[in-house]
Parts: sequence; C-alpha cells; structure tokens
Amino acid sequence: MEKQEKPSWIRFSVEINVPVLATMAFTCFLAYQAHQQSMENASKVNQLLVKYEQTLDTFIQNDPAALKTYQGNLKDALAALSPEERKLLNALLAVSSPSQKQIQGK
Repeated sequence: MEKQEKPSWIRFSVEINVPVLATMAFTCFLAYQAHQQSMENASKVNQLLVKYEQTLDTFIQNDPAALKTYQGNLKDALAALSPEERKLLNALLAVSSPSQKQIQGK
C-alpha cells in the first residue's frame, strides 16, 4: 500500500534569477548613492544657512538702525501671536536655551 500525501495549502518555491538579483542589487546601490548625494547637499545648504545667519546677525548688531528695525519687527511679530502660539514658543525657547527669559504676553 502506498502512503497518500495530504495536499499542502502552503507551498514555497524559491527561484534564483540572476538578472533580477543583479537588477535589485544595482537599484539598491543607486538608491544608496542618491541618499549620500542628498545628505551632502543638505549639509552644504545647512552650512550656507549658518554662514548667512552669522552674517545677518553681525550686520544687525553693527547697524543701530537695522537693530532698531529688527527689534520693532520682533515685538510686532510677538504681539501678533495667539496665547497658544506664545506658549509653544516659550516651550521651544526653554528647550533650546534654558537660561533665556520667557516671552511675556501683553
């Protein structure tokens, strides 16, 4: 008597197809290269922004008229904030620099 095999509902079949495997590896390589280039570009943009911010800060500090205008604009912007926005800004300032004073509402 021959043993009867029960039909299996789950079957796994693995075929190694070299061109598909090579294409997947090449695609992963291209994605990695694109990511690296993107990270380099983000770093360069960040460096430019830091340099621009430092230049702008120096300009504002050295020019009394620009400093007065900047302070006026800052006061106007703070006055336009809602209480929720002011609370959020205070929380952000507390995290970024704990020694800095909290912004007072009007």
